Amino acid sequence: MLPIFGARDLAHNDAGDIFVAGNNGATDEPRVYVKYADSTHWEMLPTATLPGIGRVPAITVGETPDGNQTPFIAVDSNIYYLDVNTWKLGFSYPIGMDINVLFFRMICWLAPALVYTVTFSTAQPGSMIKEILLLPTHFI
Repeated sequence: MLPIFGARDLAHNDAGDIFVAGNNGATDEPRVYVKYADSTHWEMLPTATLPGIGRVPAITVGETPDGNQTPFIAVDSNIYYLDVNTWKLGFSYPIGMDINVLFFRMICWLAPALVYTVTFSTAQPGSMIKEILLLPTHFI
């Protein structure tokens, strides 16, 4: 019998790799799969450093501060990013906040406090940076 997987969101990187995020249908464990552009099968990414249970509604591909493309996922009210084979907590929003959409975009430096907390950036005021923009449920 095949495992049950509830896919919630898809994303792709510049290389053509496709990422899908969701939950194990039987246990609600977070799951992320990738289908590399030169492959014909899906591969599960490591999950040992993710919470054991948690809603995974969104995924995007963005850049880490060192310029590498990597997936970012929402698990409940937290945002994680994949650093080599380990998911690292990027930011934790207050419990009860529902994250429904994640995407990366270029912005100008306008709100230093907001940008520091959301992007993990050490950029100087006036520079261009990359930001994770979060759309809470009440904005959608």
